[in-house]
Amino acid sequence: MHQSIPSHEDGPSYAEFDIQRGDTSSIGIVMLTQDIYTQEVSVYDLSGKTAYWINMLPLGQQVASTDVSGGLLFDQATGTLIYPFTATATASLPATPIRTVIRVQDAATGEVTTWLDGYIVPRG
Repeated sequence: MHQSIPSHEDGPSYAEFDIQRGDTSSIGIVMLTQDIYTQEVSVYDLSGKTAYWINMLPLGQQVASTDVSGGLLFDQATGTLIYPFTATATASLPATPIRTVIRVQDAATGEVTTWLDGYIVPRG
């Protein structure tokens, strides 16, 4: 399931992602920005930045990133950030909702921006 997430200018967006425990699946967002003057919507440019998808599990954080071996996939043409899950990973999810946060860090300035603050809801 992929959801369109607007620009982070007004603070993080909220979303809930349903995942069937034990299934292979992926969740994702489409990262968009909007020019405040022209109102033109465009795909977010992740060049020079790293996206982090953080799941707050009962025993600690699970972090994936757009770094080379970080586990997240990003399609610059569509602005889609994808978190793929294996069947083993979804089977091990707790039965309760998991807080999930997406942050983007600018490599040049170190600035960190929170794009999403939501939940993964395991089913089954």
